[in-house]
This record gives sequence, structure tokens and C-alpha cells, in this order.
Amino acid sequence: MVENSEVSSKYLLGYIFGSGMYSSSLLSQGKNLVYQGQTKISGATYPYRAYKIPDSLSKVTITDSDGISANAFYNMKNIVQIIVNENNQFIGNGAFYNVSSLTSIVIPNSVTSIGSYAFYGAESLLEIHIPNTVIKVEENAFGNATELTIYADFSHEPNGWHSNWNSDNRPVIWS
Repeated sequence: MVENSEVSSKYLLGYIFGSGMYSSSLLSQGKNLVYQGQTKISGATYPYRAYKIPDSLSKVTITDSDGISANAFYNMKNIVQIIVNENNQFIGNGAFYNVSSLTSIVIPNSVTSIGSYAFYGAESLLEIHIPNTVIKVEENAFGNATELTIYADFSHEPNGWHSNWNSDNRPVIWS
């Protein structure tokens, strides 16, 4: 946990790969940066705490975190497997956006929400299991995941899920 008068946020990856502060203009030029916090800090224009993730990273085990932040693995094309610890409560907006080589992820029972565009463009992901603890799935969560079959531990679509959560009408198996 990092706390001071300007920012209060739990940084998930900085101690592994290093971190820095970047303005929004640098972010558009950055490659494989994990955007954490997305908080405006006085004296800078839309700064983000960003972490460089090695291009060669293919397997990720997420431990000791409460959730996967927005854009955490944005456009990381080499990641094929992600293991998420049981304490994670959410998968943020765009967390695995365009992670096109992803073939395996297990959503633990502790997860209660999946953000918009969370798995957008995960075109190698063949199946995903959504546990009955997930009470909220946002818009386009699985958009452009062209090979995906969704297995949901529900008898029908829950009321808390966005009406356009499955925008591409991927097959859903309700159990």
C-alpha cells in the first residue's frame, strides 16, 4: 500500500518490474505498461503510475492482491496463461484487453465483478468459467473473443449483468 497526501492506492506490480510516473502523452507511446490507479496527482496532467512488463512474459501467477486493475495486461500479446489467486475480488475494465494469445485463465470463486472490455480481443481463449459469485459483468466483457465458449454457474443470466455483456453473442452454457 502506497499512501501520501497525493495518492492512496495499492500497487500490484511495481516491486517486480519497476515503476514511474508518466503523463497521458507518454502513455500513448508506451508499450506494455500496466496502468495502476489512474489518479490525477497535483502538478501533472492525467498522470498514471505505470509499470513496464517484459514482452517475453507468457505465464502470470497473480498472488496477494485484491483485484486486477483496469488495463493491467493491456495488449500483452505473449501471455498464454494466467493464474489468479483466490483473494481477487474483481477483474477491472480492459484488464486483459487484446491479450490475443491467452488460452487459459481460471476465475476464482472470490471474484464478484468483471469489468467492461475485460477480455476483449482474447481471440485464443476457447473457454472461460464464470463462478456463481460473479454478480456483475460489464459491457463488452468478452467482445471480439472469437473462439470463446462461456460456462456460467447460473441457471440463467443474473440481473446484475449488463445487457450487452456478451456483445458478440458467444455461446453460453448455463448450469
